[in-house]
Amino acid sequence: MIARTLHPLVQLRPRDDIIYVSQNRTVLATQLNGFITEGPERGLFFHQTRLLSRYRYLVEDKPPLPVALSNVEQHSWLGYYIALSPNASEQGDWETLGPGGKLAQRPIELRVSRFIGDGMHEDLALTNFTQEKVTFTLAVEVDADFADSAETKLKDRLQRGKLSSEWRRSMGDDKWELAFDYRAEHKFDHQGNRGTAHLHRGIIVKIDKSDSEPLWKRGTIRFQVELEPHAIWRAGINFIPVLEGEAMSPLFAPAFTDTDNRFDSSRRIFVDEATRFATSESETLAPIVATTLERARDDLAALRLHDLDRGERAWTMAAGLPIYLALFGRDTLTASWQAGLLGPEMMRGTLPAIAALQGREENDWRDEQPGKMIHQVDTGPLPTLNFNPLARYYGSITTSGFYPVVVSELWHWTGDKELVQQFLDPALKALHWLETHGDLDRDGFYEYQTRSEQGVRNQAWKDSSDAIVYEDGSQVETPIATCEEQGFVYLAKLHISEVLWWLDRKDEAKRFYREAEELKKRFNEAFWMEEEESIALGLDPQKRQIRSR
Repeated sequence: MIARTLHPLVQLRPRDDIIYVSQNRTVLATQLNGFITEGPERGLFFHQTRLLSRYRYLVEDKPPLPVALSNVEQHSWLGYYIALSPNASEQGDWETLGPGGKLAQRPIELRVSRFIGDGMHEDLALTNFTQEKVTFTLAVEVDADFADSAETKLKDRLQRGKLSSEWRRSMGDDKWELAFDYRAEHKFDHQGNRGTAHLHRGIIVKIDKSDSEPLWKRGTIRFQVELEPHAIWRAGINFIPVLEGEAMSPLFAPAFTDTDNRFDSSRRIFVDEATRFATSESETLAPIVATTLERARDDLAALRLHDLDRGERAWTMAAGLPIYLALFGRDTLTASWQAGLLGPEMMRGTLPAIAALQGREENDWRDEQPGKMIHQVDTGPLPTLNFNPLARYYGSITTSGFYPVVVSELWHWTGDKELVQQFLDPALKALHWLETHGDLDRDGFYEYQTRSEQGVRNQAWKDSSDAIVYEDGSQVETPIATCEEQGFVYLAKLHISEVLWWLDRKDEAKRFYREAEELKKRFNEAFWMEEEESIALGLDPQKRQIRSR
C-alpha cells in the first residue's frame, strides 16, 4: 500500500519589490515597506505623471519597522509599523524584535490607512504601547519631481520645467498645506505639427487634521508627539493632484467604512449586477475555482477609467497597471468583448469612447487618417508637451478591424437596435478606412506601415518592434500583412453584415457578406503552407509567405 500526503490548495500572491494601490488615473507604487525612496516606476502617479518621488515616515529620524502591510482592496491599503520607544533607547535597550526583544516590549505603533481616489488620503494613528509617557518627533519626508512615467526609467529626463514649493495656510479652512507647482513648455516641430505646448501640474499635501501642529523643515513635515501610556495620536493627510492648473476634487471616504463615493457606488453596481454562475458541483469545487470569475470581475472593475464613464452602466477601462494606465483602442475593445459574459456595460462605454477619437484628418506624425480608429491616448508630460505623438496616436490596424466586431457583439448580447444603431456609422467608417488606406498595394489584403518618424514599427496584434521575423530570425521589412489582421477584417465584415441585415439594410449586408467570403478564399490560397500544414505568419512586402512559427 502506498501512502500519499495530500496538500491543500493554496493561493500564492507573488510580487517582486513593488506594491500598487490604484483607482482611476491615480497609482501609488511603493517598495514593499510601503515607502517611496528611489528607483524606476515608484511614486505617486496621476495621469502618468509622478507627483511624489519621495515619501516615507520617520520616528525620531529613523524609519519604523514594517510588521504587516497589505492591500485591502485595489484602491486601499493598510500598514502597521513599530518603532522603539524613545525612553527605551535612553535606557540602553536593544532594538530587536522577537521573543525577549525590547522592540516588541517597548513599541510605538504606527498605523497607516491609505485610500486612493483622484489623489490619496492617509489616516495616521500612533499608539504608545509602553507604561510610560513618551515624547518624540514624527517626520514625513516628501518630495516631487513631475517626471513622466516613462522618464522614471531613463537616465536623463526629456522634459524639464520650473518646480516650486510653498508651505502655507490653505484658503478657506486655514489648515497647513505643502503645495508643489510645476510648469513646463516645449517647442515642437514634427512633420508639420508645430507649436509650443504647455504643462501645468502640481500636488497639494494638506494636513486635513492632526493632534499637534505640523511644521515644515528641510524637506520634512514634522509633528511633535506626546503620548500617555496606551494613548493614541491621530492625523489625516490629503494628497490633492493639480492637473493643468486645476486642483482635483478628491473622492476620499473614511478608510474601510461603508461610506460610498461616486467611484464606490458605480463599481458596486457592476459587481452586484454582473453575471454569476452556479452548478450542482459548486459547493464541492476548490475555492480557487469558485472565485476565479469573481476575481476577474473585480480586477476589471479596478481598471475602470471613471473620468471616461458614459453612465453608471457604460464605462471603459485602462489597458493595465502600472505603465498602461491609459485608453488603448484594441485592448479595451478586446476586454469589453470578452467580458460580455459578465455584462454589456464595458461595450456600452468603450464603443463611444473609441468613436469619439476616430481619425478626422491626415496627420503623418500621429499615423492618423480619416476613419482610422485610435490606438493609444496617453496623458503624461511627454505626450502632453508633444515630445511624442502618444497623446492621440493611431498606430494600429487592429482597432479599426475589431471595432465593427464589438458592435456586433453588443448586438448579440443586447438585441437593442436603438443602442447599436449609434455605433454603426463609426464601424462603417472604420471598414471604409481599411479598404481605402489599409490595403496599401490594392491586392485585397490589409497591410500596415507607419508614416510617423516616431511611429510604431509593427502595427498588428503582435506589435513589439521585433515581433515579425523570417524563419532565420531576421526582421521582416514593412509593409506587412499579418495573418490575424486578415482574420479581424473577415470577422468584422461577416458580423457587421448580420447587424445590417437586422437593421433592414439588406443590400449592404449582402455586400459585406460576399466580401468576407471572398477574403476567406483569397486568404486560404495565399497564407496556407502545404508542407507545414499551417497558416503563414504573414506576407512580406514582396507577398512572400513569412514562414516562421
